[in-house]
Amino acid sequence: MPLLKMKIKIVDANTHLNQASGYGQVAAAVGAGLNNLGHDVYFEYVTGCNDSLLDKLAKKKFVHTDDTIYLWIRPPHYIKDQAFDATHKNVFLTMHESTTFEGWKSDWAMLLNKVGHIITPTEWNKKVFQDAGVTVPISVVPLGVNTNIYYPQVKKGFGILTVHDNLGSPNSRENWQMTIDAFNELFTGRNAYLTIKSWNVRTMPKEVEVNENINCISSTLFPQDMAKLYQQHQVFVKNSNKEGWSVPLTEAMACGMSIICYDNPVLRENARAYPFITWFKTKDQLKFRLDAAYKPWRDEVKIADTYSWKNSVVMIEQILKTI
Repeated sequence: MPLLKMKIKIVDANTHLNQASGYGQVAAAVGAGLNNLGHDVYFEYVTGCNDSLLDKLAKKKFVHTDDTIYLWIRPPHYIKDQAFDATHKNVFLTMHESTTFEGWKSDWAMLLNKVGHIITPTEWNKKVFQDAGVTVPISVVPLGVNTNIYYPQVKKGFGILTVHDNLGSPNSRENWQMTIDAFNELFTGRNAYLTIKSWNVRTMPKEVEVNENINCISSTLFPQDMAKLYQQHQVFVKNSNKEGWSVPLTEAMACGMSIICYDNPVLRENARAYPFITWFKTKDQLKFRLDAAYKPWRDEVKIADTYSWKNSVVMIEQILKTI
């Protein structure tokens, strides 16, 4: 079906310039989102904006036409603004935090009845408006966030970290080949990455050289940078059957990481009563533990995606098509 291109003017008192403002974030996301869906979007004032797309939309020359939809993203008292024209196609995206309109807000129900349609984030808000005497159509659209900024971890993807010396050496205490093989067998085609922090690297394993999802860090990292490295991953793997003690394991536990650890008595003592640790002996057991850690992370990411502005903007677009 061909796109019904709408002409939409966002009336937000320039709050889209202020990303510390709730209404500002809504105005910026809705304006950019409707533009990206192919609609003809304008903002209220011609002013500079650090966001290049919003700046471009604000500087477009606007001329009123009868098909223009005025999308007000403001509290209801802006209906008293001299720029409000009741003969226009006015839609108010707004909300309220209490169950009644009192004091200086006592006329809000009367004001809202002057607009063509109301969009509000919750069924609770809708009921508050209706109970106060608002009779115009009200649609509920949950608000979103920018999931390019807000997502469950610093780096996108399921991050696995292992820290040990002598990568590539047959004399390493670490069973690095098993870890690499388990990762390749389990995560090919999945959104995951393996980081190996190693020192005294002998020969770089070919699997590391050819797999873009495996990264080896061999440069010196000081404690503050090591702490950030632990915090940027979801799981720490300690795969060593010969140990006197493991400082990296202790560091990972101090950072609160989920640990998958080779089951030997030294590492058992090292872990003490740490609650976020599971144990393995074979590659298949390691894969099982990794898969068990990956699945809840995958589900968390799916849930996070439901809070994206993309979903909210599509719902708003469908409402505006009916105006």
